[in-house]
Amino acid sequence: MADNRLRELLQQGVAAARSGNVATARRLLEQVIQLDENNEQAWIWLATVVKTQAERRICLQKVLQINPNNATAKQALARLGPVTGTSAASTGRPTSPSLTPSYSPGPEPNRTAGDNDTVLARRLLYGVILIAIVGMVIILVNNLRGPQEEPLSIAEQATNAALERITPSPELSSTPRPTNTPPYIVVTRSNVTSLPPTFTPTFTPTATETLEPTATPLGVDQYRLLVVARADGQTETGLYRIRGDGVDIEALASDIRDVSLSFDGSQMVFVREVDYGDGNVADEVFIAPLTDAGSARQLTELRTADASQPVLSPNGQQVAFVANVDGDQDLLLLDIASDNISALTENDYVDRDPNWSRDGRFIVFTSDQDSPGFSDIYLLTFNLSGEGDAPFTIQRLTDDGGNSFSPSFSFDTTQIVYLNDEGGDADIVVMTLEGTQARIITPGETAEDRSPVWSPAGQHIIFISNRIDDRFQVYAANVETREVTRITDNDRQAQQVLFSP
Repeated sequence: MADNRLRELLQQGVAAARSGNVATARRLLEQVIQLDENNEQAWIWLATVVKTQAERRICLQKVLQINPNNATAKQALARLGPVTGTSAASTGRPTSPSLTPSYSPGPEPNRTAGDNDTVLARRLLYGVILIAIVGMVIILVNNLRGPQEEPLSIAEQATNAALERITPSPELSSTPRPTNTPPYIVVTRSNVTSLPPTFTPTFTPTATETLEPTATPLGVDQYRLLVVARADGQTETGLYRIRGDGVDIEALASDIRDVSLSFDGSQMVFVREVDYGDGNVADEVFIAPLTDAGSARQLTELRTADASQPVLSPNGQQVAFVANVDGDQDLLLLDIASDNISALTENDYVDRDPNWSRDGRFIVFTSDQDSPGFSDIYLLTFNLSGEGDAPFTIQRLTDDGGNSFSPSFSFDTTQIVYLNDEGGDADIVVMTLEGTQARIITPGETAEDRSPVWSPAGQHIIFISNRIDDRFQVYAANVETREVTRITDNDRQAQQVLFSP
């Protein structure tokens, strides 16, 4: 039973990390480590969701302590470079509450650098268990003492962050900066570990008619929603269709996640685990009619890498998705007719959360390529005119505090909604296509929001949150008034929501 619980927590934590749900991933992975301090997978995934390079380094060093031959951890540590005296605060990013409790064990003479790393890793583990206790004690002590000039403790930092979020700034800074266009590389199905030379692409997305909002926006209850969810106590997720007011629930498919629809709503792409035998298991991309998941056809055969977050192009001929073929997550592009897979990004950083605009011109995504350890929103613009040699360009849209992730286009492609965790948990933010006029939609809530998508009319953001009774359910937020309405109230934990035509 304990092994099953450990496996379930690890699977849920990894799934949350892949989906960009940083707070949930961190919480689940820390639970795994409490149960099994030497869980190599938990430590390596925890390294992807912690908020400072110092914490990431601790996690990676712990991985190598468990398994000195872990190539991913070695490469990641090499990219972090040598340890310096620079603090997280000097990077321009806000320092978040540390994983370690604010106590001092006293001087420890004659300790080597390796011993220090071990102690840091052990404190990371101890902090998971002790931080709540320490925080409660400090709060009680604070009630008895007067003003102090000493540095803020973890509990005080967390409390201050929560207080600041009650009256957040209405604007988030955003300074778009162009980045170099990454190489465009072809990857064959049979050779995903050694990337072949670059080539001149011929891919041109087909622009589609922009869907205009109605003059009088319809209420959310006029739409159909698709929800990926799992029953409490279960690890397998299913796909359900519901009315926008949360009723008329219809089960469409089981063993399915990371769902994306074609723009006419007839087809869907999704991820499902494939067992190739001999212990070789990989997450692969499938395509199927929305109403007939049983006839699904497997599109990818990566075998040694996991695919996630597939999205169909407007013309239905390509699929952009995420895969870790070279040790980190990159954006890949599959041409369905030819089976050719091309790399949209090919770097040493984490690129994920692709979302295609309805006019075919853009893919918005998340990356930490300009600020390792902290993700921002980037815009990939296809060269539809054919002028010049570059098939696309990439520019950075956000430079917020904390992590920005899970972007999604409005139906008219003029705005982008995304999540930002500067306040300690994920909140919903909207901005223009150019990355300006950012505005927080769900401020002041001690809750994690995830999977935000626009309603067709642009009046609402539909999202998932645990703001009531700690269950992840579907909510709607009015973009103008910021009023939040609960849509679902059931015994399933929602993980993804999208609109069904």
